[in-house]
Amino acid sequence: MRIKLKTSDRIFSQCIRERAGWKCERCGAQHHEKSKGLHCSHFKGRASYGLRWDVWNCSSICYGCHQYLGSHPLEHDKFMREKIGDAEYDLLIRRGNDRDLGRRAVRSEKEIRAHYRKQLERLKAERAFGETDLLLENWA
Repeated sequence: MRIKLKTSDRIFSQCIRERAGWKCERCGAQHHEKSKGLHCSHFKGRASYGLRWDVWNCSSICYGCHQYLGSHPLEHDKFMREKIGDAEYDLLIRRGNDRDLGRRAVRSEKEIRAHYRKQLERLKAERAFGETDLLLENWA
């Protein structure tokens, strides 16, 4: 069963891809803005509401890399550990197990959507001024 995409998911996905400069974070392939070939890949799936909109849980990944990592969980695990570091990886797993965070996310979806709309505007403005090392703030 597919999980329904919400407006907040679409905005969050744009933030993740904008943060990465529309490049695949695994292979480095450059994509144009709004490319269908570049995905927002969730390490822990969108069904985990506590991590659904967590910037540390997601990567900008091309279709091929997304398919590969989805079929090779140990490689996906290694990729994430290398990308975010062991300490943040451990915190990510703890946040994923936090049921209260998940419940709060469900109740706060409207606030999450507004937060990431502002983040997307900021990221685009920074990129327009030549910034390439963009940081994205988590909603929680």
